[in-house]
Amino acid sequence: MSTLGVVAALALGGLAAVAVAVARAMRSPEDHPAAVLLRPRPSGLRRVAFLGASIIHGRVSAPIPQRVRVLMARAGAAIDVVNAGLNGDLAWNALQRAPAVLRCAPTDVVVLVGSNDVMGSLSARDARRYLAAKRLPQLPDAAFYERSLDALLCELHSAPGVRIAVCTLPFLGEDLASAENQRVRAYNALVQQVATRRGVPVLDVYSALVGALEARGGKGRAAPLLGARLLLPILLREVGRCSFGTIGKIFGFKLLSDGIHLSESAADCVAELIAAWLRQAEHGSVEPADLAGRGAP
Repeated sequence: MSTLGVVAALALGGLAAVAVAVARAMRSPEDHPAAVLLRPRPSGLRRVAFLGASIIHGRVSAPIPQRVRVLMARAGAAIDVVNAGLNGDLAWNALQRAPAVLRCAPTDVVVLVGSNDVMGSLSARDARRYLAAKRLPQLPDAAFYERSLDALLCELHSAPGVRIAVCTLPFLGEDLASAENQRVRAYNALVQQVATRRGVPVLDVYSALVGALEARGGKGRAAPLLGARLLLPILLREVGRCSFGTIGKIFGFKLLSDGIHLSESAADCVAELIAAWLRQAEHGSVEPADLAGRGAP
């Protein structure tokens, strides 16, 4: 359905159409922890848990866990997947859900969380919105993110034998010089610091996506869509059945779908990075700096 068709559908369905689309976007991923615990564990397969927010959840962003599963199967190293992504979560929220992830007895955990921490730190209004919506114990800021991520990695380390990797955060909007992306890089520096402190490998998603963006000719639309403006991409996806890449093109992005979430091409890039770590980790050849990088300056 075209953008015009989505608008027409909204005119006919009004708030009901919006409510249905948002409900679809919020539904749990197929491999969420509670569902995984109810099914028999496949014999002999590594169980890889992905812990994060909407970029992991995969309803408003091109899904990553399924792509990693396909890549690993093609490499002859099939995996079982736990998708512990939840739209809108901050690192503190992911920390609260870590015990549920560990109950699934994963062999590996990939952490990608913090974009909402960044967005919650951009203004006092954003901070108050996240405080209420996500029931945080304090207003989000950089120190809160660092403490939450540190506690999260410690919690995951409490499970014997579990391999952990933590990802740097994608850019927000495609102007890498923007205030939002200066903040992203500051938070990615915290990811590096916490990971080094805890001896956890860093998968440099930010730098990988910068390379992919440059390969497409550099920046697209500068500012991410925020607040109520995120409703239109959701409607284009859930009502119009548009791909995430098509949604990105509509809004002027080259790699992102709405300035926050990933297109299919971006998700492929991240999945390849994670699959490379899983293949190396399986053979015991990964050191903390192997796939880290330092992020773009």
